[in-house]
Amino acid sequence: YGSLIVRNGTINIGDATNENVASNGGIFQIYGGVVNIAGQYYSANINTLAKFTISGGTLTLPTVSSTSTTIAPFHIDGAGSTFNMSGGTIIIQREGGSGAQNLGYTVLNISSSAVTGGTLQIGNASTPASQIININSSARVGSLLINSANATGLLTTNSLTVTNNITVSLGTLNANNLNFTLGGNWLDNGTFTPGTGTVTFNGTTQSITKTTGETFYNLILDGSGTKTLGGNVSTTNDLTINTTAVLDITTNNYAVNIGRN
Repeated sequence: YGSLIVRNGTINIGDATNENVASNGGIFQIYGGVVNIAGQYYSANINTLAKFTISGGTLTLPTVSSTSTTIAPFHIDGAGSTFNMSGGTIIIQREGGSGAQNLGYTVLNISSSAVTGGTLQIGNASTPASQIININSSARVGSLLINSANATGLLTTNSLTVTNNITVSLGTLNANNLNFTLGGNWLDNGTFTPGTGTVTFNGTTQSITKTTGETFYNLILDGSGTKTLGGNVSTTNDLTINTTAVLDITTNNYAVNIGRN
C-alpha cells in the first residue's frame, strides 16, 4: 500500500513458490542493489494501480516459481498505472503458470511511461530447460536481451518498441508474427524467428549483426543516420529504405538478399 524503495544492498522476498509482491496502489522504486522475488510482482487486480520505477540495480523473478495461470511473474495491468525505466535490469528467470501458459512479462493499461534506458532480460544462468517466456507490453522497454540457451522470448498480443538495443546472446527470440521497432543496434548470436512480422530500425546510427547471416520477413530502415551490417542480411518479403535513412554495406561488402521488393 505504501512504498518499497531499494537503493543498495540485497532484498530477498520469499523463498518458496508463489511468495509475491502485490501492489495495492503502492510505489515500487529500484535505484540500485539487488531485488529477488520468489514469485511475482503484480498489481493485485485490474482496478489496482502499480507505480513502478527502475533506474539502476537488478530485479530478478521468479527465483523459485509462480504457478498462477493468469498473472505473469512481472505483471502490471491496472488502468492508470505508471512504468518508468531509465536504467537497471529486469530479469525474467523462468516462465510462470502450470506449463502451457508461458507467462513472463506483462505491462498493459499504462497511463504514464518514460523509458530511456535499462534492460528487460529473458533468462539467466539459473533458467531451467525449455522455458518459453511471453512478452506482452504496450509500453516500450529500454533494451531487450535474451540471455539463456534454455529460454525463448515470445511476443504475444502486442508488437514491441525498444528504445535502444535488441540482443540475443543465447537462446531464441520469436516475433510470433508481430513487429519490433528499435532505436539501437541488433546483435544476434542465437536464433531469431521472424514469422511474418516487421523489424523497423528508427534510430540514428545503427548496426545489424549476425555473423552467420540474419533473416527478417519485412525489414524497414527508418530514422536518420546510417545503418551498417555485421553480416549478411536477408528478407523473406520486403526491404524498405525510407527517405532519411542510409544503408551502407561498403565496409565489408556483406550481401543483402531480398525475397520480394
